[in-house]
Amino acid sequence: MKFYVGNLNFRITEDELRELFEPYGPIDDLIILHDRETGRSRGFGFITLADDEKAKQAYDELNQKDFAGRTLVMNEARPRTERPQGGGYGGQRDNAGGGGGYGGGSRGGYAPRPSGGGYSNQTYGTKAGDSSDENSGGGGGYSGGSSEQADAGGDGSESTGGYSRGDAN
Repeated sequence: MKFYVGNLNFRITEDELRELFEPYGPIDDLIILHDRETGRSRGFGFITLADDEKAKQAYDELNQKDFAGRTLVMNEARPRTERPQGGGYGGQRDNAGGGGGYGGGSRGGYAPRPSGGGYSNQTYGTKAGDSSDENSGGGGGYSGGSSEQADAGGDGSESTGGYSRGDAN
């Protein structure tokens, strides 16, 4: 019969736990689980006793008993259930791109800016005092990319790296 043994003192070793259960017959399997990162005990383990009658006696006598300053908690172990694979903060979802990260790959994301630039202001694309062409020089504002409208207004203004400057001097 297999038992979950919880609320173990973090300093308890498998040998010490084995000594506690040996009076109840042969032990088929015993393990205390440890943290992967630190190697520190997680405070619980599993034990399998060969004789079911002795295992029931061990449960009756050791469950809720003080052991190394902690009250033992014992339960009959349940079969391990299959858990979905994927790991890493969310895993892969069906028909969703990406995966991993803090929530997987279906959280929306980048939406392109409307044409004409982000911080649009009509005064950026014009020369001081020139009111003949409101948007000369490439559409105004910072567009976030390269501008293929260099000198689009034909007035000598230059467009560099997305910033449209009306004053070429």
